[in-house]
Amino acid sequence: GRTRTKVSSESFLKKFLLKKQVESHHTMEAVQGIFQRLNKLEVADVAANLHWEEDDVNAGRYIDRDRFEVYLFSKENDIFDPVKQKFDPHVMSMNRSLSEYWINSSHNTYLTGDQFKSKSSVEMYMYALYGGCR
Repeated sequence: GRTRTKVSSESFLKKFLLKKQVESHHTMEAVQGIFQRLNKLEVADVAANLHWEEDDVNAGRYIDRDRFEVYLFSKENDIFDPVKQKFDPHVMSMNRSLSEYWINSSHNTYLTGDQFKSKSSVEMYMYALYGGCR
């Protein structure tokens, strides 16, 4: 079977949320709560394959790649910050390279019109990002 790499809550907070996502309002306790919720999910029949210490799973110290992917598509990873009730201007500044953005879009996002007659344009990805796509 496929080897599942685990992600620690410390790495998730420091490297992903604070550095990559630039979300400074998160705490270790909040991350461990997210991990605890993710570890309760049955993801593609993987739940039985978690070979970590029960205390680590229950305390929210680790998640696997599958659960990280679930997080990426979850409401908790939404660009809209419900605490602030607005978009974060630092995140929306669009000053990073396009390859650093998580773009949750269809394969037709790059099209300027319908999928049969329109032209493709990288500006359409920018439009999707400005519209809140993350």
